[in-house]
Amino acid sequence: MQIRVILVGTEGEANLGMVARLIDNFCADELYLVKPRVEVGEEALRYAVKAVDTLENAVVVESLEEALEGTDLSFCSTAIRREGDVLRETLELEDVVEILSKTNASKVGLVFGRESTGLTRGELALCDYRFTILTCDKYPTLNLANSVGITLYEVSKSRLSNVPRGTSVNLGQRRILVELLSELASHVFRDDHRMKDARIAAAKLGDPRFLSDHEVAILLTLVSRVKGLVERCRRSETSING
Repeated sequence: MQIRVILVGTEGEANLGMVARLIDNFCADELYLVKPRVEVGEEALRYAVKAVDTLENAVVVESLEEALEGTDLSFCSTAIRREGDVLRETLELEDVVEILSKTNASKVGLVFGRESTGLTRGELALCDYRFTILTCDKYPTLNLANSVGITLYEVSKSRLSNVPRGTSVNLGQRRILVELLSELASHVFRDDHRMKDARIAAAKLGDPRFLSDHEVAILLTLVSRVKGLVERCRRSETSING
């Protein structure tokens, strides 16, 4: 499994340099920068220490969509956790590690937002999962490099150890299920907000902790048939009204 670290709108050179060093510390594979607000200068190079090559070879792109291209699975980090908001009902870091231990993903994206404002709701929605590193309520937000370091440490333990990986899951089949449920949501809901929430909620069915491949296959058959019924009903209505 390859790990791509994606930084969105990074504002500090020191953080850029420290993240490059952390990537080498924990054997991550790629660094992508989405519209960074600073250039790689002397300060960034100084903090990178022996990871200058990783920093200088970072891929700079204009959008998070571009940065996620080629990944099979993605996780966004956010400090905000809120019940009742599908984008803010986050996983804990240990959940991320458990998911990774059970997937057959070949490339995983770990996304971290701006030091000042984090990720936008639109950016959070682009990721398969969102997670929060639990901290003290007194000061809940972590420095960017610290967030990356803690995340890579936890992820690397399962990657670098000799512990056998869990049973792999069929990610392609899960994505098809999510896409079909999203299509159904567009038929059922007319309100854009509810439609988007339904799609985000449907994406959680891709979580290998909750459903086995066999269960996904059963649901996939069910949803496919329901979708066919809905489409036939719509065609009948159109024919009658026409």
